[in-house]
Amino acid sequence: MLSPFVSDAVRVSFPQRPDLAVTPAGEGDYCRAFLVDHTWIFLFAKHPFASACLERVARVLPPLAEGSPLPVPVAEYHGSVAGVGYIGYRRLPGDELTAERFAALTPGQRNALAEMLGAFFRHLHAFAPARATSLGVPVSEYPFAMQDDALLPGPAKELYRRDLETFATWPGAEAALVGGLERALDGYLRFARAWSPPLVLLHNEVSADHVLYDPSTGRPSAVIDFNGMIVGRPARDFLYLYGEYGPDFAAEVLRAYGRLPPGEALEELRFLHLWHVLARLLWAVEHGYAARAEWLQGQLDTLLAESALDGVS
Repeated sequence: MLSPFVSDAVRVSFPQRPDLAVTPAGEGDYCRAFLVDHTWIFLFAKHPFASACLERVARVLPPLAEGSPLPVPVAEYHGSVAGVGYIGYRRLPGDELTAERFAALTPGQRNALAEMLGAFFRHLHAFAPARATSLGVPVSEYPFAMQDDALLPGPAKELYRRDLETFATWPGAEAALVGGLERALDGYLRFARAWSPPLVLLHNEVSADHVLYDPSTGRPSAVIDFNGMIVGRPARDFLYLYGEYGPDFAAEVLRAYGRLPPGEALEELRFLHLWHVLARLLWAVEHGYAARAEWLQGQLDTLLAESALDGVS
């Protein structure tokens, strides 16, 4: 049985069509999704922070969609029912481009994918940051400021240090690993001071479940889920491509993108990937997933060892 606010939002949006089919279509950290009339995706906020995120999506996506190389979801319906924010947009075609599906693409299909994603990021990052902030998009240089239900306040340097201090207090933390992460962070902060490209509007979650593709051609068909938009350092938008499709593919996308020197961007991505693993470990510890946290600590050990072999400090 549908929640009353779902039924109310659909009734308000389609007053002349009272018997539309509405079925659950999944959920994420921010929203629950429903498929309406086999045509529309309606997202309903799971908490007040998500309602604010959906309001931003409703304001930013229409101008961003103009001239976008890849389709993006544009809200044609939005509002609030009983304090729950929602948006409704036409369902975009395609399947999620999982890591397994990416691995099955031909080299030519991967090249075409890199070119189209590079063009998409170029268009997205050309959106004026001042305009984005005027539409309510927050600003942070800390790559994981957008949490499940809040925006972490404070300068990036302080938030990175807080992560490290939190990890160091975990009983399972290895002292040598804490020291290695501290050296990696010190090196990154020096790097970030020396190379600081202008901040841009970020999608912030271009991951395997947010890139849609046509299985019959291998071509990307859309980018979805802009709920975590933020203004930040541009390399951040390539993080999940780096982690899920591999550094070589991320480098191809960066070359097609053409707005950042690939060497510096890949160096930043190497660190962000390391810190993303740490962020996942801290989440696992917070939620009591001890075995998962231990496994992620092993991943951190491996990444730091690889950095040492490559001469990266």
